Formats: sequence, structure tokens, C-alpha cells
Amino acid sequence: GHGYMDMSSGPVTANIGHGDKDVARAMAEQAGRLAFVSARQGRHQANMDLAKRIAELAGPGFERVLFASGGSEAVEFAIKLLRQRALASEQPERRHVITCMPSYHGGTFSALAWSGDNTLGNFLDGMVVDSPKVPAPFTYRVPENHTVESYAQHCADALRSKINELGAENVLAFMIEPVGGVATGANVPHELFLREVRKICDENGVYLVFDEVMSGSGRTGKFLSAHYWPDIRPDVAVLA
Repeated sequence: GHGYMDMSSGPVTANIGHGDKDVARAMAEQAGRLAFVSARQGRHQANMDLAKRIAELAGPGFERVLFASGGSEAVEFAIKLLRQRALASEQPERRHVITCMPSYHGGTFSALAWSGDNTLGNFLDGMVVDSPKVPAPFTYRVPENHTVESYAQHCADALRSKINELGAENVLAFMIEPVGGVATGANVPHELFLREVRKICDENGVYLVFDEVMSGSGRTGKFLSAHYWPDIRPDVAVLA
């Protein structure tokens, strides 16, 4: 008989609440027409309409949309797409995905390996290849002897050093949460960091991926968090 507030929104999948009549009606009407079609087998109008709407909201540079079943799968799709691009470009050695410590990119094995979580070592050992990590660009509780700006530069320099250590020709992508999720408490990197990161990736032929599973689709006030920095556009944005 008790009532509960769902402050996590599902988590973060039911942003407009539970039991919304318009949402329920739309789902029922679609199920009454067509329940599911694999993208490998055919296209259908609902899929095309949604893709068009997302591309319009995302704006120039995001004209292609690929649907997945959840955030972890979407992150893997993004990296798989870039890996295929590297192979098509005759750069098969590009395989490293650099991420931040701490960070969170999903619950599948690969997504956990890309996540920055020191407690996962024994669990992932021998199962997947851990990804190279650089410090997360915190803008609060920065280390002693650092300002927010100096730490942003320090983290960007760490990315440059990591790429040089691995060899730029071996690095596929750098993936970051433009607004942090569960791992960093909604941390927003300083613009200096994002600007430097875009420059470093361009200089080394490395793709920049924004994991916006937690922050995209309007949750920050703009459809993409990337829209707050229009001249620092990622190569791929992942939404949910």
C-alpha cells in the first residue's frame, strides 16, 4: 500500500514517468501494426521515421542512425562500426580504445573493459582485453596543486602521451562521457579538455566518441550534450 518515487527514472529510461497514456497508446498502436522487423531483413516506416527525427534533432554531422537494444549494445555498435571503418581504410592495426578512469560505458564484457573501474580486475582477467586508461577530467575535487583548468590540460596531455605510448597507428578511438554518469557523479569536463581532445584525435587519426547514453536525448536541455560545444563535434554520439 505504500507509494514510491522513482527518482532514477527507470533508470533514466522513463524520463517522463510511468503510465504515460500517450506513450502507452503509441506502443499499442505500433504493436497492432508491426511488432518487430530485423534491420538485416527489411526496413519499415516506424524505423525510418524515428531515424529521420533523431538525425534532424542531432543536426549536421549526425545524418546516420543505427538502432540497438540498449546502452551497452549501442556502445559496442559504435566501436564495431569504427573498427569496420578502420579495416575498410586498410588500417587493421587500429584496435585500441582509450577511455577514462573512472568511467562507465555499460555492462557487457567489452563495455565493462572500456569502463574505468579498478574493482573489475579479477572479474575481467582472462575474459577480455582491458582498455588503456587516462585520468577522467574532473572539474570538482581536483588533485592538490591543480586548478580546474590546469587539471583539464593535465588530462588532455595524458591522452596525448597514451597515444604516443601505444603508437597512433594502433589507436582506434577515444571514448568519453561528455556529462558523467554513475562513475563520476554528473561531472562535466572543462571546455579546454574537450577542445584539446578533439585536436589530439584529429592530429592522430583517432575517432572521438561521446557516450551520451546518460546525458543525450534532451536530458541536459539540448538534444545532445555535444551541442553545448558545437565546434568540438564527436565522430560518433551514442544515445539511449
